[in-house]
Amino acid sequence: MSCSVFSMLIIDNIVCGSGGAATYVRLNPNIKKKYDYGVMISILTFNLVSVSGLGGESVIEIARERFLMIVLGFAICICISFFVFPMWASDELHDSTASKFEGLASSIEGCVEKYFNEKENQSARPIASFKGCISVLNSKAKDESLLKFAKWEPPHGKFGLSHPWEKYQKIGETLRELAATILSLEGSVNSPGESLQALKESIKEPCEAAGSSLTRALREIGESIMKTRRCQPGASIAPTLKVARQELSQAMSPFKLGKLDNAEGFAIACFVFTLMGVVEKLEDLSKEVEELGELAGFLQD
Repeated sequence: MSCSVFSMLIIDNIVCGSGGAATYVRLNPNIKKKYDYGVMISILTFNLVSVSGLGGESVIEIARERFLMIVLGFAICICISFFVFPMWASDELHDSTASKFEGLASSIEGCVEKYFNEKENQSARPIASFKGCISVLNSKAKDESLLKFAKWEPPHGKFGLSHPWEKYQKIGETLRELAATILSLEGSVNSPGESLQALKESIKEPCEAAGSSLTRALREIGESIMKTRRCQPGASIAPTLKVARQELSQAMSPFKLGKLDNAEGFAIACFVFTLMGVVEKLEDLSKEVEELGELAGFLQD
């Protein structure tokens, strides 16, 4: 009896010690980021096997059954994931990255439209036009998780063995910077505009043309990623962005004649300069996507 109690105390101390040590290891950022689930399952399995070991002669049989169950579960999981209902993190990451371009294009489109609308029409369009930007800004954790799993997946479909997944991370970062720049237009869009209407009318046409060029470029880049085809920057994207830059430069020409002498003029100038910042970010984004197409071997249009 005393031997049995002594064995129970030893197992109790081992379980508590190993559980505490493993829990402490999980607090390490590198472990938590990559191996959190593995450490947790190891804790559970070790504790169950240790406690089951109190059965004495049946410990080997219990360990064998548990090992077989783990192998069987792993085999079923692999078969379902590969052959029955495949869900690839790489596909989700690719489609998610491509869809963000449409969200940002809609945000720019709605932003420019709302800014130059009459006040009564603006009230019917709340900050919903910025939902695409907010969604992109909140996508970092999901993208990192999908990227981690995509690197472990075998080659399949349009994704080869050496697919440049790191490029998706860089494109995601540039997209978030672009989304933050677009979101900074919210202050200008939601500011009172009765006294600014005359100044707005003087820049309405070039700004709307620039906004149209930006949305067209964003949608074209997003479509090229979705279809895994390389668009020709010299034939489409670069000229489109050049037109947008020229339109915004034209929008600033009235201010050079002396209309920047008050706070209202500076408010409109801020809106135009922010749009110029969007053009610069989009140029960087276009280069990143072009590099992705070269490294991934996208087909040329």
